[in-house]
Parts: sequence; structure tokens; C-alpha cells
Amino acid sequence: MKRNLVLLALVLFLVSLVVTTVWLTPARWLRTRSGPSPAAMASYPTAPFSAVDYRSGDLQVRVDDDWYTLVSVEGVAADELVKFARKRFTSIWEKRLSEDLGYVFEEMGRVLPASPTVELRATSGATEVRSILQTGENRWLAREYGDSLWESIFD
Repeated sequence: MKRNLVLLALVLFLVSLVVTTVWLTPARWLRTRSGPSPAAMASYPTAPFSAVDYRSGDLQVRVDDDWYTLVSVEGVAADELVKFARKRFTSIWEKRLSEDLGYVFEEMGRVLPASPTVELRATSGATEVRSILQTGENRWLAREYGDSLWESIFD
């Protein structure tokens, strides 16, 4: 009887450990040092920018390895996006804007297309309007960049 209780407790512990690991950290199963596997990338959430930096006060975004100030996305001004995200997502607004822009648009009652039209301002001051394809790789890179920003805060 005592042995059965010990075995039952051990089995329950192992099951809870596996369930907790799988359910609470699913992204860790997809990620490696070099990024998600191609198979995992096919179902990975997408993002238009490979990095978003908000420390200067303006939203700075990386597109094709170049940095720009974000002016608007699909006609929505960057200031309006920030204002909405801060109100709706409070402490994780930066994460939502960089990694989950489609979700931010959904919460605003809008739809973000697969290739949203964005208005960007280059460091030279020139503005350009581009259509940018959202990809899983961009989302992964944006997440990695955001993680590095948080790590730099606590170093």
C-alpha cells in the first residue's frame, strides 16, 4: 500500500513536470541558437520588422538590415499605435508592437494584411512608403532583439 502511494506520487510528479514544461514554454521547443527549424517556421507567428527599438522615444524599426523611424502602418500613425498599445497592453506594450503587431491591429478592430503598407523615415529625413511581407523569421528576430534589450537593462 505504501509502495503504491509512493509510485503514484512519483508518476504524478513526472506527469506534472512534463505537462508544465510543454504547456508553459512551447516556444522553447521550437527555438534553437540558430532560430526555429524550417518546419517550425512554417507555422510560426509573423511580423513585418526584424527589430523594433523604442528607447529613443520614436519607434525605430529594422527593415532589410536598415533602421528607420516608423511613421505609420496601414494608415495608422505610429504615435497612435504606441498610445493604444500602452493603454491596452500596459507593461508588455513594447513586446506586442514588435512581435505581435497583427494582434495589436486585431484589438484595434482592424486587420493587418500579410504585406502591410508602412511609411518609414530614413535617417536622412526622406520618407518612403513600402509594402513589407510579414515573416516568421522577422518575428523570431524581433523577439531575439527585444530579449537582448531586456537583458541589457538588467546587466
